[in-house]
Amino acid sequence: MKAKSNKQIDTLLSHLREQIEYAKINVERPRRPDGVWIVDVRVEDRLFVVELKPGVGFGISLVTDDSGYGERPDEMYLDASTAADRLAELVRTGGDTEPMRQRFLQELRQLAELSQVELAERLGMKQPTLSKLEARDTVSLDALHRVTQALGGHLQVKVEIGGRTFELPTDRIVRGSEPPPTR
Repeated sequence: MKAKSNKQIDTLLSHLREQIEYAKINVERPRRPDGVWIVDVRVEDRLFVVELKPGVGFGISLVTDDSGYGERPDEMYLDASTAADRLAELVRTGGDTEPMRQRFLQELRQLAELSQVELAERLGMKQPTLSKLEARDTVSLDALHRVTQALGGHLQVKVEIGGRTFELPTDRIVRGSEPPPTR
């Protein structure tokens, strides 16, 4: 895992230095091989933090006066080049990171290389309706299931209890049709 993390960090740094030449970059190595890498990227008066969690991906956050220490990253990316591209875009446009809960449906759609219009058609809805769904703070399991299917994917729901993992059949837990159990 350590060698892979080193390679991912090297790729991230290479892309960042290529795209944001004037950035000041500081790298904090984890103390443990499975620990989190922290990369501070300062561009003028803006500070971005990139976290690499081995096996999870790259998290990006813009540090502001409202930021709290130890909060989750605002955005997550699976690979170094995508994370570097996003950070370069934020620097170029002066944009802010967007909390994940406001972006994950959009990211799923973009991973499938579909426009909002195309996905809305697959879902049998209008584009403005999909836009509102993508912008919501929370999404129902049913909506996530329908979007996943429209993207050609399969939603898996896993529950971990006491070190044991159970996969739940989505056809039995979506749509909210089952009444709660009575006592």
